[in-house]
Amino acid sequence: FFGGTSGIRFPLSTYVASTIYSWFGIPLNQYWIYFFYCSVGTLVVVGTYLLGCKLLDYRSGLIGAAIIAINSTQIDYSRSDGAQVTVSFIFMVCIYTLVHYKQHRTWFWRTVFSILLTLIASMETILTIPLILLYQLILFVPAESSYSKKAVGCFRYLYSKENILIWLPCFLTLLIHYYVYIRIGMSNIGMFGYMIMKSQNSYSSIDFLNSPAWDYRTYSYYFNKEFFFSSMAVLFFLLIRWRNIHFGEIFIFSGVGFFYHFFWFFLAGGSFYNSYIFACLNGLFLGSIWVTLFDNMHGKFWAKGKYLVISGLSIFLLIQAVNVFQIALRRQHLIHPLKSMGFYIQEYGGESPTVYLMQRCDNAQFLVTSEFFFGTQIIDMEYRG
Repeated sequence: FFGGTSGIRFPLSTYVASTIYSWFGIPLNQYWIYFFYCSVGTLVVVGTYLLGCKLLDYRSGLIGAAIIAINSTQIDYSRSDGAQVTVSFIFMVCIYTLVHYKQHRTWFWRTVFSILLTLIASMETILTIPLILLYQLILFVPAESSYSKKAVGCFRYLYSKENILIWLPCFLTLLIHYYVYIRIGMSNIGMFGYMIMKSQNSYSSIDFLNSPAWDYRTYSYYFNKEFFFSSMAVLFFLLIRWRNIHFGEIFIFSGVGFFYHFFWFFLAGGSFYNSYIFACLNGLFLGSIWVTLFDNMHGKFWAKGKYLVISGLSIFLLIQAVNVFQIALRRQHLIHPLKSMGFYIQEYGGESPTVYLMQRCDNAQFLVTSEFFFGTQIIDMEYRG
């Protein structure tokens, strides 16, 4: 379970799906595995809206959910065997539980939040741990009259009995992952091995001036680049008029996550390989930008402009939805080359078979998909030396 190629996202997805399907007598094959990921992707859309409602702004939640629902990249994640959508879902549920725990500080929700943190520490979401700590300080540390008192309050909360009980299982889980890594050695298998491999790939070819972060086409991930840069222009307009603008709680909350993600984006040399983690926060922030603009358009002139902006945004969303639907209809259904091999191993390999790759393989994606279709742990003999 802790030796998954990229943490526990594949074992977790497989175990949950197989357990649910066994209850209803559904066979565990490629179609139903994809159906599981598609269902989880739908829950990410619904959860984004619910998180917006939890942060007291259903309109931002509605726009954010719509952005995710018709984002072609997010749709691809929801119908692939990469299990990225599982990561997005776990992170979204963790953030939702944190906000809910702030409103209902009971031992039950503290335990649920602590369990979710152990899952967060076992996938790519491990890089969001500083963000979750920051959210805790924002939510649980009261406002003070000076920065020194605020710092003392933060320190006291971090070392409080309540917070230690929350993070203790997460810390123990990190120790288990480290133990798995030192036992396996140089392999990419295991959470820390996966992190090191990804960091090497990101930093090995970084040239800050020639980074994809400066290429406007890179931002097509965010719905599309026109919508993204329009949102950034509105954000700039709001910030230069910040004295006259009321920023809601959801704007600040999701904005912290949005810019935290962009910090990692530039740090990784313009790579969007982990952008699916922040899908819910990014969608909410882009939605809250437009909602904040609508709420601060006063007067006759601005009232007319508000309806024009709302109409234009609605038409834009509709056109994007139609385009994504047409792309999905034209997409060919491809049979994975490892599928037949995996079924053969599952049928004739007996209980808990082990697959050995005798040829050197440094491609983590091949190891991931092999593990998915073979249904068992992969050991690369030549890579181990």
